[in-house]
Amino acid sequence: MNARAQARTERPRLPADAIAPLGSVLQEQDTHRVDLAQRLHRDVAGGLVACTTLSEMIRHELQHGGGNPELSGMLTSLETALRQTIQVVRDLTGEQLPSVLKTFGIGGALRQLVDEAGSPIELTLNGDEPALGLSQRLCLHQVLQALIQRIRHHAAASRIEIVGSFDPARVEILIEHDGTDVMRALSPGDAALAAIKGRLSLLGGRLLLSRQAEDGLRRARVVVPLPVHTSEISPQSSQPAALS
Repeated sequence: MNARAQARTERPRLPADAIAPLGSVLQEQDTHRVDLAQRLHRDVAGGLVACTTLSEMIRHELQHGGGNPELSGMLTSLETALRQTIQVVRDLTGEQLPSVLKTFGIGGALRQLVDEAGSPIELTLNGDEPALGLSQRLCLHQVLQALIQRIRHHAAASRIEIVGSFDPARVEILIEHDGTDVMRALSPGDAALAAIKGRLSLLGGRLLLSRQAEDGLRRARVVVPLPVHTSEISPQSSQPAALS
């Protein structure tokens, strides 16, 4: 192969010494997201719920005291606006930190990703999920979500299978598909791939790529050894519920 042809086929790679700093930036972003979600839930949504309760108490007093019908209509509008605002806050909280991560951990979040994919994905979960901190779960969830979306949107795969294996020493997620190779840079500035590598660096994990010679299936294996040594901003509720 001559030099010109080789230049066309080479793919730009993110320098190894840039991965760790990127991981630190992503960790800071995740910490901010978790903090924002908790503040939205605790302060904003909590205050709106209290306002809704007060409006219902006022309505009760008006009904039993023969109140003004016009005032009653205004209260109805207030209650409707409050409930709509509460739902907006809950939606924003879920976008920052999926509630399934807090309650059911990575396994539950994978189930939700599969259910919302809109295309058939086989999911198998093996073992009991070990305890991971909330920010660590969010970081791993971001990696898995990005990998699944990358395969669904760019690999033209007709079959995707995900196998999650949990044990006290590590978390391992295998994603197998029959599409094209999308785990290398799709463009010179492939920010999504850089973010995946940065988050895995933060978790001390690895992304292993392979292709089966017999059937041509491509495999992306995410391996995260435990314990994960990253700062945890939310000690409470860091233990996921048991998965059925």
